[in-house]
Amino acid sequence: MTAMASRIFRPYDPEYADKCINAAKVSYEFLKANPANVLANQNGFSTGEYATVSDADDRLWAAAEMWQTLGDEEYLRDFETRAAQFSKKIEADFDWDNVGNLGMFTYLLSKRPGKNSSLEQSIRNSLITTADSIVQTSRQHGYGRTLGRTYYWGCNGTVVRQTMILQVANKISPSSDYVNAALDAISHVFGRNYYNRSYVTGLGINPPMNPHDRRSGADGIWEPWPGYLVGGGWPGPRDWVDIQDSYETNEVAINWNAALIYALAGFVNYDSAQDDVLYGDVNDDGKVNSTDLTLLKRYLLKSVSNLPSAKAEKNADVNRDGKINSSDVTVLSRYLLKVIIELPV
Repeated sequence: MTAMASRIFRPYDPEYADKCINAAKVSYEFLKANPANVLANQNGFSTGEYATVSDADDRLWAAAEMWQTLGDEEYLRDFETRAAQFSKKIEADFDWDNVGNLGMFTYLLSKRPGKNSSLEQSIRNSLITTADSIVQTSRQHGYGRTLGRTYYWGCNGTVVRQTMILQVANKISPSSDYVNAALDAISHVFGRNYYNRSYVTGLGINPPMNPHDRRSGADGIWEPWPGYLVGGGWPGPRDWVDIQDSYETNEVAINWNAALIYALAGFVNYDSAQDDVLYGDVNDDGKVNSTDLTLLKRYLLKSVSNLPSAKAEKNADVNRDGKINSSDVTVLSRYLLKVIIELPV
């Protein structure tokens, strides 16, 4: 997590990014020094604990993020060795106790060189197979629910979490089927369900008013804290009750809300026309290099009046703020110097 934070914050706060990557290195060295399964001490918990039985998936994800951030071959080989041990590369149902998908996604989407082509293809095939299965399940369900008729504690969290699989699949192999299934998942939690009600407090039609949440329940205000995704009905779709004591169906959790935010964020700036954008390719020649930086500088200095094409103008907005200015020069320069490793930022 701190390795990922380092590269995300690098363009905006290099000092904080350094702290993050240094923390990540310390953690990684601890894992190397303790290769056996490391489990947290749960004795101090009186409520829900992180009762995972294996840290293999956590180590896999850690290796992927360290490699993506730093590019060292040590991390790449560590990831690939671990990934080869996973018989199923992409799981349709994953959560905080099974984060292997996150490591696989990082590896698959990375533009860094040196990946094992056979492993990469294996992960890709597993991703597409899993995404296609989710699409098929959604199509066969009356409400387009991506989990179909499967219900369990916190199943709404899984429904929105599956949009990550669909959205990554759409990046690898663009298809309206993946986009529509992801929208179906979001639609389900916002009201296209048995109750014709939103499962998100403060949003949508007739949303939950009594989530199982101590903070919201103790503040003396009738309306609940807005934006909470509640767990949903189980063992069946008609078993949801909107009362605070129903921890089995009306609980809220940070991992469910994180998935909801991801699901929504995937569509905030969604534009199918962006699929062919090559950020940084200012001269529209299919490559990103110093020539593009030179042209961008000349364009801003008005030495040239226009960029080569409308696509080139999209490519030049490397920070995606809707403008072409000196900030884009700074970002592109940092990319070419390998201070940052991906565009756009």
